[in-house]
Amino acid sequence: MARVKLSALLVSMAGRYSGGVFRAWKGLTVLSSLPASVRNPNSTKQARVRSILSTASKYWASFTTGIRTDWATVASYLTDAWDSYDNEVGTHRIIRTPRGPYTPLGALTSVVGLMGSCGLYNPGDPAPAAPVSHTNPAPPWSLELSGTTAGIIITWYDPAIWGDLETDGKIRIWLATDDGTVFPQLNGYVAGGVQTYTITEAVPSGGDVARPLEPGFYYVQIDAVSLGGLRSAPSEVAVIELVDPV
Repeated sequence: MARVKLSALLVSMAGRYSGGVFRAWKGLTVLSSLPASVRNPNSTKQARVRSILSTASKYWASFTTGIRTDWATVASYLTDAWDSYDNEVGTHRIIRTPRGPYTPLGALTSVVGLMGSCGLYNPGDPAPAAPVSHTNPAPPWSLELSGTTAGIIITWYDPAIWGDLETDGKIRIWLATDDGTVFPQLNGYVAGGVQTYTITEAVPSGGDVARPLEPGFYYVQIDAVSLGGLRSAPSEVAVIELVDPV
C-alpha cells in the first residue's frame, strides 16, 4: 500500500488503476494492490442465492391474477421507499442498498431473497405471502465493536420499529476488510432481541471457506429484515483494528 500525495487541483482519487486501486484509508488517499479475485460465482452461498431466485420465478408462473396484483402493490411501495434513497453511511459502506423501480416479480424476488438470507425461507418452502400492509423496519443503531483476532464482539440496539409486523425479525451482520482481503459479505444473522454477535472467521476474497481473522482494519455494518421480508436502511459503519491477543 502506497500513500498518494494530492494537490490543489487534484483533491480526491478513487477507482482502479492497472493492478491497483485508489481508495480512502484513515483520512488519506492510498494505492493498494487488487486481490486476485473478489468474487467466486461458484461458492456455496452464490449457489443458494441462485436456487432461491430460481424458485421465486417458478412461483410467479403459478400465481393467480389476484396474487400478482398484491405483489404489484408491494412493488409500488418498494419503489417509493428506495428509488430516491441516499446512502449516508460513508465511503466504507458494506451493505448495498436497492434501487427502484421495482416490478411485481422484482418485489417477489427481493422478499424471497431477503428472507432466504437470514433463515426465514428455504428453497422448496411455499411462496411467502405478499407483505401488502407491511412497512420497512427502522435501522438498528448504536453499533459498537471490540475484540482481537480471536473475535470481533458486536453490540447494537434493535430497530425502534419493525414495521407493521409487531414482531421482531432478524438482524444481519456484514463484514469487510480495509485492504480488500475480505470482500463485503454477510457473515451471519441473529433473531431480534439478541443484540450481540461475535465474528471469529471470514471468507477471504475469491474463496469459499471461512478462515480465522487476521490483524488489520475491519468494517462492520448491520441491517434488519422483518418477518414479512422487508429490509431496513443500513446502520452506520463501525471500524476496528484487530491485533493478535496477547
